[in-house]
Amino acid sequence: MIDEPDKKTAKQEEMEALHTALARVLRERLGDDEVKAADLNVVRQFLKDNHVEADGRKNTDIKKLSDGLPEDIDDSSDFDNVSRLHS
Repeated sequence: MIDEPDKKTAKQEEMEALHTALARVLRERLGDDEVKAADLNVVRQFLKDNHVEADGRKNTDIKKLSDGLPEDIDDSSDFDNVSRLHS
C-alpha cells in the first residue's frame, strides 16, 4: 500500500497535463479563422469553470465589447421572451 500516494500523485499530474493540453487546444482554436460558436461556448465554459474573469476597466478588449452593447439594455421589456422560457 506504500504505492498508493504515488498513484494519486500520478493521477493529479495526469489531470494537470490534460488541463494544460485542453487550454492550449482552446487557445489555438480561437485563432482559427473558422472558429464556431460552439467552440466559443467551450472556451467560455472552460474559463467559467476555472473561475477566470476579466475586468472591463483593466482589459481594453472587454471594455470595447461592453461599449458596443445597446444603451437601453437595462430595459426589462427586452427580456420578456427570455423570462418566459425559464418560467
